[in-house]
Amino acid sequence: MIPTAQTGVVFPPRDLTALLDLGTFLEHHTEPALLLGPDGEQVPLPEEVYRVVVEVVQAMRGRTAVLAPDRYVICASAPDDVDSTEAWTRCDIVAAGTGRPA
Repeated sequence: MIPTAQTGVVFPPRDLTALLDLGTFLEHHTEPALLLGPDGEQVPLPEEVYRVVVEVVQAMRGRTAVLAPDRYVICASAPDDVDSTEAWTRCDIVAAGTGRPA
């Protein structure tokens, strides 16, 4: 599955080596880093963005997925391929909401 803004789902990479290396790097460096572009251009990473990167890497380490739903739906029926996010998006929605009391 390719993560999209529409689904709001981002899965860790299948090969966790780079993610684990990044996690180790972040554990040993507590100050914000630089963002390095493919052309060699560097820009400072704002503190707020750095903290988000640290939190995402920590959440993904050792997990198969990190999900934070803000919307729940009840479908009329399940798709044939229940493991396919795309298949679920084609189901008829009976009800939708936050799943939290108003």
